[in-house]
Amino acid sequence: MPFICDDINWRYVDEEDQYDKSRYVVVRKLHITLNTGPWQVLELSQFTPDEIRRRLRKFGDIESIDMLSSIEADVTFVCDRNAYLAQLQQDYDIQIRRQRPFRIRPADTWNQPQDVSTEPIDESVQTSEIFNLNEDCLLYLFRFLDLDSQVHLSEVCKLFAQLLHKHCFPRVRYFSVENDGHNIQMPLAKMRRTLRCIGAHITDLKYTCNIYNDVQSMMRFVEVLAQFVGPNLRRAQFLNSLICMGKQISTLAPILRNLESLEIYDSLHDCYDDIDFEEICPNLTELKLKLNMRLEKCCKPWRQLQHLSVLSNEFLNTITFVDFLEQNPRLKTIEFDVFESDVKLGAIGKHLPMLEKLTMDSIDVSLGPWDFQHIAALQLTEINLMTLNYEHLSGFFDCLSTFTRLRKIDFHATRPLAEEDDEKDYERSLVNMVKSLPELEEFSLRSVSITEKTLLEFLRSAQQLKIIHTHWCLLKFSDILILDIVGILKCIRPNKNLLFYVDPADYICIRVTRNEDVKQYLSISSKCQHLGF
Repeated sequence: MPFICDDINWRYVDEEDQYDKSRYVVVRKLHITLNTGPWQVLELSQFTPDEIRRRLRKFGDIESIDMLSSIEADVTFVCDRNAYLAQLQQDYDIQIRRQRPFRIRPADTWNQPQDVSTEPIDESVQTSEIFNLNEDCLLYLFRFLDLDSQVHLSEVCKLFAQLLHKHCFPRVRYFSVENDGHNIQMPLAKMRRTLRCIGAHITDLKYTCNIYNDVQSMMRFVEVLAQFVGPNLRRAQFLNSLICMGKQISTLAPILRNLESLEIYDSLHDCYDDIDFEEICPNLTELKLKLNMRLEKCCKPWRQLQHLSVLSNEFLNTITFVDFLEQNPRLKTIEFDVFESDVKLGAIGKHLPMLEKLTMDSIDVSLGPWDFQHIAALQLTEINLMTLNYEHLSGFFDCLSTFTRLRKIDFHATRPLAEEDDEKDYERSLVNMVKSLPELEEFSLRSVSITEKTLLEFLRSAQQLKIIHTHWCLLKFSDILILDIVGILKCIRPNKNLLFYVDPADYICIRVTRNEDVKQYLSISSKCQHLGF
C-alpha cells in the first residue's frame, strides 16, 4: 500500500487500485522546513544533517539528506512507509498542539526518486546462473547454510525468501540467545531479523541476557521476543535474565500461554514480587525455578503440573511448600532443598503417592538415613542426593536398597577427599545396595572415594547398568583395570555396551581402549554434564 501524490492530494492507496501512473508518484522524499516563531524548538545553528537524521531516523532508514538552505532540506527515506509515518507524526503533533522542530510535507512530484530504473538492462549482469537451477536444487544448496546465512539469504530476492519461508524456516524448532554484559552474541537487530523468519515455528527457547547494567536494553530484547515468537512455543529456559523483575514477565505473558515446560534460573537476584505462574502458564506440566521467591500465589491446585523444582529458594517457607504438595497430589517429580527435612519428607510421603523422581539438596542441613522412613512406601524410580553428609553414606546406601524399582541414582558427598583405608563400611553397603536393585540402569558417584576392588564388585552385581559416573572418587584408571572391567562385562552382559564417564585427570595414557574388542563392551568419556560439558 504505497504513499502516493497526484500534485494536489497525498494519501495511501491499495496496491490493487487502478490509477494513472503518469499522475501518481510514490512518495519517499519529504521537504522539511525549520519551524520558527513561537513554536521554535531548534536554533538555526542546529539545523544540520546530523540533527535532522537523529530526529527522523526513528521513522525508518534514511537514504539521503540534501540541505537546500539554512532552514530547508529534502530527506529521502528508503521506504515510502517511513516517509508516511513521519508525515503522520507531524499531523498528530499539530492536532494536540505539541511543539515540533520541523514542518514536513512531501517534496514536489518531479523531485521524487524513481521506483523503477529507466536505464537499459544489461541482461548479462542481471541474470545469474543460480537462477537457472530449479527449486529442488536451490533447496539442496540451502541445506548447507547455517541459520544466520539463511536469514541473510532470504533478503537477497523474492525467490529465495519464498523458498526459505516455505521449506527451511518452518523446520527450525530451537532458538538460543546467550548475551552478557561483555559478550553480546545476539544483538537486538540480529535477533529481530532472525525471529521475523523463524519465530512463528520455534517450540524450544533458551534465553540468557545478563546485561544488568542496562535494564532498558534488556526490556527491548524481551519486547522482540514477545513480538515475534509464535504460539508454537512449548519449552522455555530463562537463565540469568531478571525475567521476573519489573514488567518483563507480563510482557512475555502472551507467548507463554501454551508452554508445557518453564525453567527460570536467576539465583543472584531476589524477587520480592510474587508471581502466579499457573495463571501465566496454565498448561505447564514442568516448572523449574531456581530463584528466591515466596511462591505463595502459586500455592493452589494446578491442572496439569507433574514436575516441580524449587532448588536454591531461601524465600520459600516450609508451610507454603507443604500446602502446595497437599493441593497437587499428582506430582511425579520434585526437587527441593532439605530445610526441615523431617517435615518435608513426611509431607511427600503423605501427599504424593504417585511420586517417581526425587531430588534433594541437603547443603548446610544434616539429612540422615532415618529421614527416609517417611517415604519408604513410595515406588521411586530415580533419586538424586546432593551434598550429603559423608559420615552417613553407609546408612544412605542401606536405605536405598529398599527401593527396588530404582533405575537411576546420583550421590554427591561434601567431604573433601583424602587417602584412607582400602576397605570402608560404606563400600560394602554400596555393593550390597546394587545387589538389591535389579533394574538399576544409571549410577553416579561424586566426591566419594572408592577402590578398584569395590568398582569391580559393583559391576559384577549391576547386570542392567548402562551408564556409570565416577567423579572426584580417587579412582585411577589403567590398562589392567579396563581389561578387568571388560572381562566382567563379557561374562554378565554379552553384546551390551557400558558408557563410563570419568575425570580427565583419571584417564591418562590409556591405550587399551583402542582395541576393538574393548570398544564393543566399554565406552569411556571425560565429557560429562557433572564436569560442565
